Amino acid sequence: MHGLLFIQHLAVILLRTLGDLSPARNHGVQFAGIRRAGGRILNPGGDEAFSPGDELLVLGTPVQIRDFRGWLSEPAAQDGT
Repeated sequence: MHGLLFIQHLAVILLRTLGDLSPARNHGVQFAGIRRAGGRILNPGGDEAFSPGDELLVLGTPVQIRDFRGWLSEPAAQDGT
């Protein structure tokens, strides 16, 4: 199963790298691609940082994708964590 997720301005992953997040270990999802400013990044590496407006193609079960989508919608902590 796959899902397309849109990064909001206050998403908890803004300016963090894929390696920082460890999405497979922490959320059970894998990133297959990022759509950014009209371009596509397929199979992004661990050093790829996320920006406002990014669209993420993630792979996982429907429950994993739903839970990850919920985590994404949480506002970023004020201290940057």
